[in-house]
Amino acid sequence: MVRTNIAAGSKYRLKQDLEIRDEKTGTLRAVLRKGTVVAVKRIEVDEDHAFLEGVGVPLRLDALSRMIVPA
Repeated sequence: MVRTNIAAGSKYRLKQDLEIRDEKTGTLRAVLRKGTVVAVKRIEVDEDHAFLEGVGVPLRLDALSRMIVPA
């Protein structure tokens, strides 16, 4: 089970550029630039997924937690 300090409904600022790719195909879906403020819509700890507002593809929770700081 993944432990995280990310809370659903909170806003965070990206510490580096983030490429958002489809988990199954690897297709690039979006690029979020360093300094962008993102809002976490939903977290699925069992699946290791985080969903951001405006992004339709889930992100890996552990990877996202290393790339953000509270806004």
